[in-house]
Amino acid sequence: MKKNIENFELPNEFQYEYFYNHRYEMPKSTPIINGYEYEIICNNGYTKLYRYPFGKLYWLLQNEASHKTPDWKFHVSVVDEDLAKAWKIVAQVFISCQCKSGMKVKYLKENVLTVKGREITIYIPIFQDQYSHSSIIEDHPIDKESIEQDEEFWFDLFMKVEYELSKNNIRSNGLANGDLGLGNYVSLRNEAYCYDKVTGIDIYPPDQNGWNALKHKVPFKLLRFQTKGKESSGVSLKKLVLISVTSLIVLLLSYKYLYNLN
Repeated sequence: MKKNIENFELPNEFQYEYFYNHRYEMPKSTPIINGYEYEIICNNGYTKLYRYPFGKLYWLLQNEASHKTPDWKFHVSVVDEDLAKAWKIVAQVFISCQCKSGMKVKYLKENVLTVKGREITIYIPIFQDQYSHSSIIEDHPIDKESIEQDEEFWFDLFMKVEYELSKNNIRSNGLANGDLGLGNYVSLRNEAYCYDKVTGIDIYPPDQNGWNALKHKVPFKLLRFQTKGKESSGVSLKKLVLISVTSLIVLLLSYKYLYNLN
C-alpha cells in the first residue's frame, strides 16, 4: 500500500465536527467504501467508528467476557487542539487500510477522563474460542479469519498513522504512562482486566502493572514496530537491549581485569 491517503476523503458525517454538533443522533452509516460498510456513533464520552458488523460485535463480545479476554489497542497521542484534524487523518487511514475492527476518539464536550496520550484508540481484535459460543453472533458468525488481521497489516497501518500525522504537523500529547511506546504518536497496550487482591474483583489494569499486565501473547514482533518511541519508563525496548549488552560487556571486562590482578 502507498503511504499517503490523499486520494481518499472521509465522508462528512464521519468528520469530528459533525458529531461535535450532532451528539445524540443514531449511528450514522456510510455508503459502501472499498466493499465494506462502516458506522459511527457518539456515546460514553467518545465518538466511535467501526466496520459493520464485526467491529461492533467484537466490542459486545468483550463486554460479555467482562473484559477478561486479550484487549490489544494502539493508542494515538494528540493534543486537544489538533484532535479534529488528527481524527480525520487516522480515520482515513483506518478505512483506506480496510481495518476490520473499530476505533474511537475523545469527545471534547463531555470527556474529561481520557488519560493523556490515549486520545484516539484503534482496536486490535484477537479471536477467542469462547466467542464462538456466544448468542451475540447468531446472525453474524465470527471466527479468527473474520476479525483478525496479520502483522503486515498492523505494521502498515502503524507506519501510515505515524507518517500522516507527522506530515500534517499534528502535535503529540506525549505517550501514555503504562503503555509501550512504538512511535512518536502510537503506543501499545493490552487492557484486559486483571484481578485486584484489595477489592477481590477484576479491574482495569493499573498503569503500574505495565502495558501487558496479564502477559498475553503479543500479536506481532515488537522490535519491528518500535521506531522512535519510548516506554513509560522513558527507555525504549531497543535501548534496554543495548544497555543490557553493554553492561554485560563492562562486567566481563571488569571481571577479567580483577582476575589478572590476582
